[in-house]
Amino acid sequence: MTRLATTYRAPQQIEKAKRYIEDIVSGARLCGRLERLAVERHLKLFENPAYYFDEAAADWVLFVFSTFRHTSGDYYKTKFELLPWQAFSLYVTFGWKRRDNGKRLIRKSYIRTAKKSGKTELAAGVGVYGTFFDNENVAEVYSAANKYDQACICWKSAATMTKLLSADSKRFADRLKTYNSKNYKELINQVDGSFFRPIASDSSTLDGVRPHIAIIDEYHEAPDSAIVDNFESAMVARSQPLLYIITTSGFNINGPCHELEKTLVPILEGTMQDDSVFVLIFALDDEDMENGSDKLPLWYNETLWEKTNPSIGRTPTWEGLRSQFTKALNEGASQMTNFMTKNMNIWVRQSKNWVTDRVWIKGSKPIKIESLYGRDAYGAFDLSSKWDITASGLLFPPLPGETDFIFIPRFYCPEEGAEDRAKKDKVPYLRWAKDGTMILTEGNVTDHNRIKEDILEDATKFVIKKIFYDPWQSTQLAVELSEQGAPVESFAQQAPKFNEPIKEIEGLLAKGYLNHGGHEVLRWMAGNVVLWQNRTGLRMFDKEKSREKIDGMVVLAMCFAAYFEEMKNPGQKVTYGPDNPISVF
Repeated sequence: MTRLATTYRAPQQIEKAKRYIEDIVSGARLCGRLERLAVERHLKLFENPAYYFDEAAADWVLFVFSTFRHTSGDYYKTKFELLPWQAFSLYVTFGWKRRDNGKRLIRKSYIRTAKKSGKTELAAGVGVYGTFFDNENVAEVYSAANKYDQACICWKSAATMTKLLSADSKRFADRLKTYNSKNYKELINQVDGSFFRPIASDSSTLDGVRPHIAIIDEYHEAPDSAIVDNFESAMVARSQPLLYIITTSGFNINGPCHELEKTLVPILEGTMQDDSVFVLIFALDDEDMENGSDKLPLWYNETLWEKTNPSIGRTPTWEGLRSQFTKALNEGASQMTNFMTKNMNIWVRQSKNWVTDRVWIKGSKPIKIESLYGRDAYGAFDLSSKWDITASGLLFPPLPGETDFIFIPRFYCPEEGAEDRAKKDKVPYLRWAKDGTMILTEGNVTDHNRIKEDILEDATKFVIKKIFYDPWQSTQLAVELSEQGAPVESFAQQAPKFNEPIKEIEGLLAKGYLNHGGHEVLRWMAGNVVLWQNRTGLRMFDKEKSREKIDGMVVLAMCFAAYFEEMKNPGQKVTYGPDNPISVF
C-alpha cells in the first residue's frame, strides 16, 4: 500500500479507508457478499469518465470527524476514532464528484449494520458536518424518525458533540447556538443560519422543508415510505443533498425499509443502475444460514459474526456479543429471534418456536394446593368455541423471601368427541382426563357453568385480586361472575398488552422461577407457541401461526398482565377471598 502524503489533514483516516478497501479486495477482512460488492462498486466508478474522486473533499470530512469527541459510554469525551468501515463510508459518500458541475455524486446513502456498531454516533457526526462544515449556505439538516422521541436520539448525540467541540474550539463556540428545551431542539450555525433539527415523519411536519442533509435512523421501524418520499421530493432545490439512512434489520419484511432494499441490492449487483446511491450492507451470506454437520446453523460459529458486526471487538465487545448469544440459546426462540435481528442483522418475520423444552421443564416443581390457601392470586380465562379447549388459570406471586411465581391452569373440553379430537390433534385427551389435567364436561359443548363454579369455588380459598378475560365469546360468563362480585375486567389481546408479560415469562422460565408443576397440557401448549412481532418488536402469542392449541399460555400471559396492572396501582385494594368471599347462590 502506497504511503500517503503528509499534505493530508487526516492522513491516518484516509489510510484507514484505503486499507479497508484493500482488506476487502485481498480477503484479509472476512466479509459478506453485499459488503464486498459495495467496495467493488466504488472501484468500478473510477472507470466512468463522468465522475472523479476528490481526495481533498474526502480528506476534509474525515479531518472534521477527527475533531469530534464521542458522546456517551466508555468512550465519552475521547477523540472520535473512526472505525475502518465508518471511514470508508464517509470517504466514498463525500469524495465522489460529478465532472460536469463539481458537485457530490452521492445523494442517498444507505447503511445496514448490526446493533451497537456505532451507527447513531456516526449519523450524528454527519448531521454536525452538514450544518457547520459542508459549505452549504442556510443548510437545513434534519434527524427524522417515525416518532419525535426517536428522532431526538441522533440529534441529542449531535448536541453533545457540538458542546464538546465548543470546549475545544472558541472559534466553533462562537458559531454555535443551541436550543434544547422539551418541545424545541435546534443547533444553529450563526455564520449563515444553517440548522440541525429533529423532526417526526408525519407529512404535515415535512411540508415546506428544504433539506440539505436528512438523517433517518432505524428506518426499519417506519410504518410507510412517507418519510423517504417526502425528503427526496423536497431535496430537488438543493445542488448536492444527501438522504442518509442508517438502520439495523427488523421484523417487518413487508415494511418500507425491506422494500427499499429490494431496489438497492440490484444496484449493488449491477442489474440496476443508479450511481447516486451508496449502499453498504453488512449481512451473512445465504450459505451461512444453512445447517452444518452438527445440524446447527453455520452462523452459530462466531468466526462469521464479523460479517454483520464490522466494529466487533470494540463495539460490541466479543464478551458482550457472546453473552447475548448464550442468553438467546438458553431462553429460546424469542430471544434468538431478537439476537438474529439486532445482533446478526438478519431480517426475521417471526420466531418458529418459543422457549425450548429444556428451559420449560426448569419450572416442573411439586405444588401443594393447600399451601396456597389464603394467598393473593391473579386470574384469567380464555373461552374458545364451545366444542374446543377452554382455559383458565390462577397466578400466585412469590411471598417475601421466595423467588417462584406459581401458576395453576385448568383446561376444559367437551366429553363427546374427545376421542376423535385426540386422534386429530395427536394428543392424549382421554389420558389427561384420567390424570386430572383435563376436565371433560358433559355433552358436546364446553359447559361454561362449570368454569364459573370453579372460579367461585377458588374465591373461597384464595384472595383473588383481579381476573382478566378476553371479551370474545366470554362476555356472558364475565357478566355472571361480575354479578356474583368477582373482580373481572376485559383484556384486549393485543401486542402492547402482551409484550411485558411475555418478556417476564421468558425471564422467569430461564431462571427456573416460574413453577407450573410440570402440567402436561400446559407443557404441550408451550411447545406449540409461535410469537408474532410488530415492526417495533412488540410481541404477542400468535394463535393462527402456532402449531396447535396455546390457550393455556395465553391465560398465563393474561394473569401476568393482571398482576402488573395491580402492581402499578397498589392503592386499589380488592378483598375477594376467604375473609370476604364472592357470594355463591
